[in-house]
Amino acid sequence: MRSIILLVDDDALLLRTTARSVRGFIKRSGRSASILEAASSAEALEIMQKYGSSDSNQQWCVISDFDMPGMNGAALLDVLDVELKERLLVRLIVSGREENRAKAIRCKAAFAVKPDISKDIEQALRLFFSSIR
Repeated sequence: MRSIILLVDDDALLLRTTARSVRGFIKRSGRSASILEAASSAEALEIMQKYGSSDSNQQWCVISDFDMPGMNGAALLDVLDVELKERLLVRLIVSGREENRAKAIRCKAAFAVKPDISKDIEQALRLFFSSIR
């Protein structure tokens, strides 16, 4: 089973910081996963298509910013949920605004409030790796 972690954020610095945090967690935990980065929802959808939306040998974790131009993080997860179906195991939405929590919950996502999201990311990754079949 191939593990894929997709990180989506239109803020380049936050995307790099999140990727570094995810890589550190994976290294410390002795796990392996492909870490893919997207600077927008549109790019995230392209990545999903490229890396095999129909490949049943994949398990996905998506960590997405909520507030992005175009399609927001909740709308992105709604599309990914349809495309990836049961292979989308863990969803985490990150936002600087608490009022987006209800929108995250409606799309079956955990929610983290910026700027201190490292513990939420580690919790999502632990859940992801414990859910892999």
